[in-house]
Amino acid sequence: MSTRERRILMAVIAAGVLLRVLHLATSVGSPDTVTWTRNVINTERFGILGAYLHDPGLNHPPLALAIARLLSEAGALLGVQFQDMFRLLQTLADVVTTLALVRLATLHAATLFMLSPAAIFITGFHCQSDPLMTMFLVLAIASRRPLVAGAMIGLAAGIKIIALVALPLILLRYRGRELAHYLAAAAGVLALVFVPAVAATGSVVLRNVFGYTGLTVSWGLNYVLRLSPFARQMMTYALLALLALLWLRELRRRSDDRLRTARAVGIALLLVLVLAPGFGVQYLFWPLPFLALLLRRYEALLLHGVLSAFLFAMYTAWSGGWPWWFGVHSAGIAGVQWAVVVWIALVIALGISVKRAG
Repeated sequence: MSTRERRILMAVIAAGVLLRVLHLATSVGSPDTVTWTRNVINTERFGILGAYLHDPGLNHPPLALAIARLLSEAGALLGVQFQDMFRLLQTLADVVTTLALVRLATLHAATLFMLSPAAIFITGFHCQSDPLMTMFLVLAIASRRPLVAGAMIGLAAGIKIIALVALPLILLRYRGRELAHYLAAAAGVLALVFVPAVAATGSVVLRNVFGYTGLTVSWGLNYVLRLSPFARQMMTYALLALLALLWLRELRRRSDDRLRTARAVGIALLLVLVLAPGFGVQYLFWPLPFLALLLRRYEALLLHGVLSAFLFAMYTAWSGGWPWWFGVHSAGIAGVQWAVVVWIALVIALGISVKRAG
């Protein structure tokens, strides 16, 4: 990277951080702020593992809870509220993701992600752990070392289990001893995260975390076809089948090219967004680092714009106007007609990405 490119990168990061900090400094966040505050209170009262027994709706993996509790304790020492500490961590995660994208792809891809209003809105306002999960996921893809890649994918799944869709795609880069190292590192981290929880709570953690499919709201095929519960279950099976087909396609073209892996992971995340039976607006964060790798420049800019406009409308509706302070709505995306436009845009992006991937 030239001196000029380094200066551009530093300016991009500084601007991106400033915009995120402005959002968190002038708002409380979305309804998930209340959810995460309740999670922290429960971990302080009952312990991280005991919290699952006292909250049947707790669906975040234990690592995410442990990090949230540490942030709460650090915030108490520093005089900073929990939701601000939580969103500051997500901002730091976006910086790391941006640096990883520079090493993995191009300055353009990193710039588009860091300055995307969609990324800024979710990281700076929403108060969710998706940016942190995405950081570990991008680091797993960008790493050249199988032990590091395996550990990163394990940590990503310890924040949100959606990261597991990338695990079989990344392993295609490795063979022999490297493959064994990758799988051992991933299995080791996942065991550290989940085995103590399962031992303490039985099937509660597995049911809460691995059985969670998102909010059942007016999104995607649910909105278009008004699917029954049985049909939504069939959608889940169809999604798993398509993810398996994606893996088989990548297996036939097996390569250690990290960019190809990144594109495959991006396609997998778009598949999940298009076909998953449940949804949360923060899930739109998942494919953001990969759009510049999947689409032409103007296409990626257009999709970032569509997602950003939708999120702006959602957060404005939740907060009762702009500028945002606190989102009080808990009805998901119901009533926002533009959601179907966003879903169609994602379907189109998925089709283009699959065709270009070859």
